[in-house]
Amino acid sequence: HVPQTLGPNSTTGVPASTANASGKTDRRALPAPDDEGDRATTYVAPRTDTERALCQIWSEVLGVEHVGVHDSFFALGGDSILSIQVVSRARQAGLHMYTRDVFVGQTVAGLAAEADAAEAADTPAGEESEAGPLPPVPVAEWFFATHPKAPAHFDMTMSFALAPGAGPAALRTAVGALLDRHGMLRAVYAQEAGQDRWTGRILPELSPDAVLTVHDLTAAPDHEAAWNTLLTEVQSGFRLDKGPLFRVLYGERGAGQAPWLSLVAHHLVIDGVSWRILLDDLEAAYAQAASGAGPVTPRERTSSVRQWAELLARHVAEGGFDDQLDHWREAGEAAAAPLPVDHPGAPNTGAELTGTATTLSAEHTHALLNLAPGHYRTQINDILLAALARVLADWTGRPRTAVALESHGREDLFDTVDLSGTVGWFTAIHPVALEAPAAPGWPAAIRAVKRHLRTVPDHGVGYGALRHLSAPDSPARTL
Repeated sequence: HVPQTLGPNSTTGVPASTANASGKTDRRALPAPDDEGDRATTYVAPRTDTERALCQIWSEVLGVEHVGVHDSFFALGGDSILSIQVVSRARQAGLHMYTRDVFVGQTVAGLAAEADAAEAADTPAGEESEAGPLPPVPVAEWFFATHPKAPAHFDMTMSFALAPGAGPAALRTAVGALLDRHGMLRAVYAQEAGQDRWTGRILPELSPDAVLTVHDLTAAPDHEAAWNTLLTEVQSGFRLDKGPLFRVLYGERGAGQAPWLSLVAHHLVIDGVSWRILLDDLEAAYAQAASGAGPVTPRERTSSVRQWAELLARHVAEGGFDDQLDHWREAGEAAAAPLPVDHPGAPNTGAELTGTATTLSAEHTHALLNLAPGHYRTQINDILLAALARVLADWTGRPRTAVALESHGREDLFDTVDLSGTVGWFTAIHPVALEAPAAPGWPAAIRAVKRHLRTVPDHGVGYGALRHLSAPDSPARTL
């Protein structure tokens, strides 16, 4: 969990059956659209201020130049994580909505109707101060249970080359605004004496000088080597009980060379959705600080991790997830069957690990990301999981195998909670029993996975909540 690239890099794959002999996509091999609905083919421009604002937001989030009011969010490449970005930016623009509204409305016209019908009074308010004890959250409980050795070494890094002229003074002010705005950046965790249990708390304040360090790389013979040394020291130096668990490094490389910036955070305080929130807020806060226009305020407060955790624990105690127990027990039964291995009882350490890397062409990547989901009327994760289900069936000799999936975990379970602008670790980890259907061909495999994933309640949030937040003597603890 220590990516150190200065830009994104991803590789994906498409079924071999969609490629012709020359390696190009054979569009005739893709299935015809089913009867679940078609994307509008006629562009309709936005007609109201709300529609214009949403079209602009969708264009920025999805990277689509022209968005019409009847275009489907998911047909344009949207997913559940991107829906959180849409809601976050919409709220900043004064539109009041929830992520579930994106799934209900699906088009700009539909979402605009939802937004126009919402009342500002219904928008959850964030806490002014998040300082104090942190109630347990499922993913943190899972982390400490599965990472007993060196739990401090589980961090994430984002690194960038900054624009020329970007300086540390405004950066310090912006970092201070982030620490004030996002309480989880001030979190620390301590192990209870004589127990395996860890508890968290949020410090009332944290100086940006404890988080931001400025480094002069001009005299270093190799800037990149010097920078990687600094990063390694920070990444290996976290103390969960002392903090800070969020660090910012600024590197000056001399005249005419772009400064470097690296953000390092322990996974306990951040997740993939949080990075988008944090980077947006950092950019906005830095711009405000550099302009000297006034007080630096990244964005309106949303619900705190503590608010969400308290409501989640209460929901479990009141039996709010009890109707999901049979679903999770059935998924767990599929996980009980062991996978075939070459050397049973082997140590299974990192030293024995081997890997295979595959890179797709730009055309195949475009087909996977943009063409196949539209033809199958589904999302890319369904297609990839269908491929995995077929591979697992061939490998194990069984049609059904359980795998652990992750979702962002920010489900709209409570009307009084808004997590669209909250930094924290909300990931929901849950089992899914993948099944390769007896019928041959990709359409059957994808539809089988798609149907099964739609049966997962609350995108898996209930599994971790039941397993880690139920009473110690509850049967749910054995899931």
